[in-house]
Amino acid sequence: SELSETELIGVCDVDSERAKNIAQEYDVEWYTDSTELLKHEEIEAVSICTWTTTHATEATRALKQGKHLFVEKPIASTVSQAREILDLAHREDRHLAVGFIERFNPGVRRVKDAIDQNRIGSVVS
Repeated sequence: SELSETELIGVCDVDSERAKNIAQEYDVEWYTDSTELLKHEEIEAVSICTWTTTHATEATRALKQGKHLFVEKPIASTVSQAREILDLAHREDRHLAVGFIERFNPGVRRVKDAIDQNRIGSVVS
């Protein structure tokens, strides 16, 4: 991590090869099941960067394990799921932050590449 007060404990991905490769790069443990990762008491916070359809499940699972959360936007697939996550974060006294880091989104990367290579018109806004 570039933040001196943080330590990456592990990574989780349903693709075991991707999980292994990233874990090796950062010299941490790897998991294909977030339930196993969340069992570690030394983990204080998690970053949820999964498909939007899994945000609510993963956020709920992490909050119930007492973890603080950073979850990519949107927080959930529905307004009711988002409210449930917010309510649970309050009940568990956990911090919850919602991010919008689209630079790693493959679709956004393709658009940026197309702009950079002048394959589409000029950006106006």
